[in-house]
Amino acid sequence: MTPAKRDPGPGAGEQVPQGESAAGAPGLSRPDAFHLARGDMRLDEPTLARDAALGERSGNVTSTDPLACLLYVLARDHVPVALLESVVDELAAAPGALHHYSNGYLARWALDAAARVRGAEAPAPEDPRP
Repeated sequence: MTPAKRDPGPGAGEQVPQGESAAGAPGLSRPDAFHLARGDMRLDEPTLARDAALGERSGNVTSTDPLACLLYVLARDHVPVALLESVVDELAAAPGALHHYSNGYLARWALDAAARVRGAEAPAPEDPRP
């Protein structure tokens, strides 16, 4: 027996186009992100005050660390925190380790992207071949 599907109402479950935020502005979004139509949102003064208080309690954190920003955006929008945490644990367990990459093109992009995030020139990749 197949369960009956509910109609959530007009605007609910509307898919956000790739590359747009829920508000329709360009930005980071997931292709599977859903939002309620603007008419369903309650933006009265008590709601705005409650949201501002929640923002204060949850901690208005700021940072200039580009790695923290990268991890934050990945965790917020793209990758489960548990997966990121396992990679962080693996890297933290072997500081200064020489990493070998099996995909040269991806490795060169990663080195270049890391340098750009740090605001530095990309280092020449180490070649382990004799």
